[in-house]
Amino acid sequence: MKTMIKTSYSRISDFDRNGPSALLEREHISGTGVSFGSLVDDLISGVDVNDNYIFYDETTPLTDTVRKLADAVIEIAKEEDVSGIDTDYVLRVRKERNFYARLVDMKTIIGKFDNPSFWNYVEAHFVANKTDRRILSSELHSQAILCVDTLKTHSHTRNVFSGDVHYQEPFEVELEGVLVRGIIDMVSIDHETKTIQFRDLKTGAGTYNEFLYSSFYKYRYFIQSYLYMHAFQQVCEAHCLVGYKLLDFQFVYIGRKQNVPVILNISDSFQMKVESGFTSRYNVQYRGVKELIELIKWHYKYQEFEYSKALLDANGLIEIDSI
Repeated sequence: MKTMIKTSYSRISDFDRNGPSALLEREHISGTGVSFGSLVDDLISGVDVNDNYIFYDETTPLTDTVRKLADAVIEIAKEEDVSGIDTDYVLRVRKERNFYARLVDMKTIIGKFDNPSFWNYVEAHFVANKTDRRILSSELHSQAILCVDTLKTHSHTRNVFSGDVHYQEPFEVELEGVLVRGIIDMVSIDHETKTIQFRDLKTGAGTYNEFLYSSFYKYRYFIQSYLYMHAFQQVCEAHCLVGYKLLDFQFVYIGRKQNVPVILNISDSFQMKVESGFTSRYNVQYRGVKELIELIKWHYKYQEFEYSKALLDANGLIEIDSI
């Protein structure tokens, strides 16, 4: 029996942005922004965040150099699998990586990093590497709590969290001959109107306009909305729902700085464009989901994960019509 190709929104997005190599090794997107978004998701869905996160106090913000030294210490400690980190260990790394190379006096060198913020940062990352937990500052933890409170009370979004809402709903559906897997942040069920609505929470630093420009198109979130809508039948079966209608997919966005939530509604007409391909308001052309899935199947069929089909079909010739 032929094994069906398994994929997901993130894999298809990665393939569209980075080429066929993404089918073998997916792009790993990490960092403070990703951890912050996951924390907001977990706080909203009621997960005990202490099981998944380590929060550290940064009373005095670390300078760029001190943070780089701390990161180097954490990196080498992980490679060497040491049982602990002390001042002597930091001084060894400092010497190996040439931090404060012009300083001679050892007391002055130690004074550059020996403060509670440095040790809290190092300890948090050291423990996280041992326990596979995410790391955030206590300040960002407080910001996440504020974001969740705003989402649940602001006039733009408070109704989103009322009623029969199911969080982190997994699904697995066949689409165009491949198996698509995912997790829907929020499934809202209105039993009076017999409607269901899927929503995904997004966070960022800037305004929703900045989110649209820097993230929505860059990471192809529209592909996510298209794929997730196909989970409708499976969700109905999971919750024993008959005769329900699926409403438009929505992204719920909140930025840390502005702290004003916005709902981005994805209409059926836009979903049709996502299916077939479209040109954005920024005059950038995007391939449709159907085309992308067909290309993914082609690359698996011929086991070609280095070069794109277009490049091979053109025998290496790339036409430049305009720049």
